[in-house]
Amino acid sequence: MLQIVEKEQGPKNDEGPEPPEQKGSNSTGWVGEPLLTNIKRQLVKDIGNISHVYYNSLYQPAFGIGHVININDPEYGWPYGRNVSVERIESAFLDDLYVCIKIYLYAA
Repeated sequence: MLQIVEKEQGPKNDEGPEPPEQKGSNSTGWVGEPLLTNIKRQLVKDIGNISHVYYNSLYQPAFGIGHVININDPEYGWPYGRNVSVERIESAFLDDLYVCIKIYLYAA
């Protein structure tokens, strides 16, 4: 017999986890450190961690752990090969991860 089970909903408020910029520079309090370490390790293995501006497979400018540079990034317009700081790579990674988690939580 087929049983229909309701999918568990995420938090009812629209806020979601507190973003890194509201908790302090590069804070990871909104996600557990072991989870963050595992996610980052797997992404670096799959994508890499490139410390300069490069073009990804879609010929979009990117850096770090697959961060695609957009018009709001300070790196927008930087030439291919220009180095990006480790701090900025970490900050972009945390911002991208936050967006992914928020989309996942509210897609249900």
